[in-house]
Amino acid sequence: MSTQKEMELFEKRIVAAVETLKKHQDINSSERYSNSEINEANLTHHIAGELIKHGEYYVAAEYPLPMGMRLDLMSYHLGTDPWIGIEVKNRLHSNSGPVLGDLKRLAYLDQCPEFEDDVIKVMLVMNRYPELSAWWSSRGEIELQGIAAIQRDQAAAPCEYKEIGAFLQRPGSLVGRVEWATPEGDCLYEVLYVVFS
Repeated sequence: MSTQKEMELFEKRIVAAVETLKKHQDINSSERYSNSEINEANLTHHIAGELIKHGEYYVAAEYPLPMGMRLDLMSYHLGTDPWIGIEVKNRLHSNSGPVLGDLKRLAYLDQCPEFEDDVIKVMLVMNRYPELSAWWSSRGEIELQGIAAIQRDQAAAPCEYKEIGAFLQRPGSLVGRVEWATPEGDCLYEVLYVVFS
């Protein structure tokens, strides 16, 4: 069973990875320059690099699961033995369906017989909207306002946000955000994350 201490250790690795992303990508962001690499791949790379740097983790990208599914990253910690499943999305706004799909894929890990113990599950999402940042930080408790409310015009979006909020509200989950570039005007450049077991 994954402990809160193991989850908190991994949360520190997330923050460190975003800090390295901040150093390397602040001026070359696909949010600012659409021709550069997508944020999802860059963030995944920095998370893997942070884990490898500490030498305690094995890391596998595009880890295969049953039924043709894959995880962005799967990691195994040598010292404390937990498996860590990681999914990354390059945005939450107008992307709630794929974010929810990734959260469900992470939850599916509990049904996979190859993992003897609980798997620490990590979802990271790039964000630039203050309204979504506040909603995420409240664990989905506050009502979406402003730019996020645009998605309400899509038939499934309100239900998707409600389901995402349920993952954020899981007992013992760690929910946070890390700035990866300096905000500009009303735009944030941050990574939202949830770590749960």
